[in-house]
Amino acid sequence: DLSREIFTGLLSYIMLPMVATVVQSFHYGISLVNISITVSIVMMFLEIMIEQGKTVARQEHQLAEKDRMLARQERELTESRITSMLSQIRNHFIFNTLGVISGYCKIDPEKADQALAKFARYLRRNINYLETNGPVLFATEVEQIEDYVSLEQMRFGDMIGFGEDFEVTDFLIPPLTVQPLVENAIKHGLTRPGKKGNVCILTRKENGFIRIEVIDDGVGFLPEDLEKEDSIGIRNIRYRLKHMADAEFHIDSTPGKGTRAVIRIPGNEK
Repeated sequence: DLSREIFTGLLSYIMLPMVATVVQSFHYGISLVNISITVSIVMMFLEIMIEQGKTVARQEHQLAEKDRMLARQERELTESRITSMLSQIRNHFIFNTLGVISGYCKIDPEKADQALAKFARYLRRNINYLETNGPVLFATEVEQIEDYVSLEQMRFGDMIGFGEDFEVTDFLIPPLTVQPLVENAIKHGLTRPGKKGNVCILTRKENGFIRIEVIDDGVGFLPEDLEKEDSIGIRNIRYRLKHMADAEFHIDSTPGKGTRAVIRIPGNEK
């Protein structure tokens, strides 16, 4: 569709010479037709320049709005990353782990030394994630998970079973997206007095996607309870998976049987 300015310019280009021709038939000696054509061309040029100026202004406004949206999204992702990092080093986990290490210092100094090395590595990775603006290798996330589970197993012994079944590990994923799911499985599903529980992580290739599952055989919960108790941690995971990896995420659970958290991320193998 023609803009009003360009339509006006075209109309002047057509009408002015016609008017000039009529006037020229009564007045001689001045080339009114040539003058009108020149004037109409100038008017068309001015109208086109005005329209181009408006188009550029609209484009600049759209780019500025896009920049604001990107800046807001980047800020939200940064806040989400910080919140996730802090959620992994809560006071009770730090104190419980230090208590376990202190206990082993008296009865098994070598095991205490190993635990301290894992704990330091776990904390260092979480802090390093603050400086990570992009995704990390899934294999790196798995190393963090293994350190976390090992520390919890030192506290709860064989009450926590842990397994891995990986078809693929060489792909990228937003940091701190799988590890919190394992932590939730252990914290809310498995650490029941007098009862052993198991949690397993698996990956599969699936029609151009990579499927990641965190499965436990713990207490489970009703679907409506997930909506009511959808923690900040789960919301952050969902947000970062969507905006950093265009990934799908959902949780299925059955009371008394366990929970399955599923991530489907577009294939990005390295």
